[in-house]
Amino acid sequence: MSLYLPSLDSTNKANIKIIDVLTHQARLFPWIPFYLHTYLPHSKRLNPNLYKHAPKPGYTTQVAHNLYILDSYRDSIYKKIYESQLLRRKRYKYSDLGFYLFQKIIEQETGQHSILLSLKTFMFHWAHTPRASVHCNIFLLGK
Repeated sequence: MSLYLPSLDSTNKANIKIIDVLTHQARLFPWIPFYLHTYLPHSKRLNPNLYKHAPKPGYTTQVAHNLYILDSYRDSIYKKIYESQLLRRKRYKYSDLGFYLFQKIIEQETGQHSILLSLKTFMFHWAHTPRASVHCNIFLLGK
């Protein structure tokens, strides 16, 4: 995956193939509870430094109805994914972590930070290039 995300180059995710992520055989950890780190210490209350009840500058990422998280918290999420361990053996194990990485790849390719706009632009670009089938094969097979 480091071909598409050079920031993965120094991690244990560098050589993961896209096809393995899509088939949930990439040895990615099944789940990371990112939200646990957004509570106040020794409490079940949300950290007010990380959350706001209305969008404000720096708090434009909506995570629930009337709840917005600090925009830069996404960097913490990616850091945890990059540092996460891989499972010992390759086998089917559902993980959503690869989809966070796909989002980052698509945003990087399109220059857009809205996943819906990014995906639309990404797919339009890929579908309308003469090398689309070659790109898709390389992307999916990780060659």
